[in-house]
Amino acid sequence: MGVLSILTEEFLESLPDDDPAKSFTMIVRRCEEYLADRYDEAEQGGDSGDWQGYQTEQYTVMRTLISAAQRLEITPFSEMDVPVRRDFRSDDFNDFKHDVDHYLAQFVLDRAFREKRESVAVPPPVKDRLRSHIHAMRTHIDNAAISDSKRAKLHAKLAEFEASLEKDRIPIFKMARVLIEILSISANVIGVAESRTMAKLTGNIMEVFAEAKAADDESRRPAPIDHKQWIALPPNRKQNIGPREAFVDDSDDNIPF
Repeated sequence: MGVLSILTEEFLESLPDDDPAKSFTMIVRRCEEYLADRYDEAEQGGDSGDWQGYQTEQYTVMRTLISAAQRLEITPFSEMDVPVRRDFRSDDFNDFKHDVDHYLAQFVLDRAFREKRESVAVPPPVKDRLRSHIHAMRTHIDNAAISDSKRAKLHAKLAEFEASLEKDRIPIFKMARVLIEILSISANVIGVAESRTMAKLTGNIMEVFAEAKAADDESRRPAPIDHKQWIALPPNRKQNIGPREAFVDDSDDNIPF
């Protein structure tokens, strides 16, 4: 076991190369799954050696997340130090996990609000117009003299675009990126006439989105965007807990994520 058992080649290929925060979130989720599996193994074993091994896995996960944060420049975790292994206890990991949860709660809320600002509600009649443009693009792709692999890639992008139309709110920038990818894939591989038609259909789709966004903004009157990017750690934990501080309960030392 170890870092390479967590960050496998297959998993690393799934990480986005343009969104460090999302990559870090995916790595946290991967670490949660990994540690849950190690917990099950330790529980089945039952002896002290198994739990010592589980504590080692906690240390490995903590080291992995801090190293990933340093590479992805995710503060404040990029500024943390990994404890020395001989001094590491499960309590250290549990405190660290609480900090990670605090970060993720803020991150997912911030991302949800941002995606809502950058999306648009599209009425059913407008969605039907968009679907008609997509159908026309499919027809031109099917009739174009291109390789099967290129045709399959273009159809996959159109399917991704069409699937997003099922949502209540459609992410504009994501849709724009898909359209750009379609034009990029089709460039220099389909005929001039088809290329011009594809460009025109893409323009029509963007025009429909622009009209829908203007109407949506007018009806919603979105709040001003807060450009703060930092996310804080939780307040300092109280060291003095009063009369109960003498009570020690180690029963949850080995609880996983």
